[in-house]
Amino acid sequence: MFGGTVNGLKDPNIKKIGPSNEVWILELYAKNQYSWSKLNVRGTEPPPRTNHIAVCVKKPDAADSTAVVFIFGGMASTKMDDGYYLEPNPTEIKFTKIQWESEQEGTEPQVPPPRANHGACVVDNYKVYVFGGNGGKGYENIVFRDLWMFNHMKNSWTNINYLASKFNFLIS
Repeated sequence: MFGGTVNGLKDPNIKKIGPSNEVWILELYAKNQYSWSKLNVRGTEPPPRTNHIAVCVKKPDAADSTAVVFIFGGMASTKMDDGYYLEPNPTEIKFTKIQWESEQEGTEPQVPPPRANHGACVVDNYKVYVFGGNGGKGYENIVFRDLWMFNHMKNSWTNINYLASKFNFLIS
């Protein structure tokens, strides 16, 4: 579990309610037993956030089914349009900030406007479809109805015109 809102009023070290960038793992045991553990994570740590998406995708260079967590958007004092991978490996767990790539050489990468409260699903282990949300940074008070596809293998975004395509975008 990454980020979210923490109730710091119950923690004398925090003393406020606000966004988090903590990573927690839930371990399930037999007989309905479980435990939560806060993880120490290395790398480029994302700013604290809430109302973001975090989905598992296949690691691009892995021959097996090794997964990473793709984190996009969310909000703290403003809405965000950044992305990170949370990557487990045998010796450490680390964050990597994603550098968006362009679909066409020599052009600026397309990126969805900053947003929070959006939804996401993963198709074919590497395509992340992001729908809706509400905007920030010049898009305040806008409720999005747009659909974007993040190609995790290329680190690139495509804006899907789903109304014009009559919902055939999942077939391609």
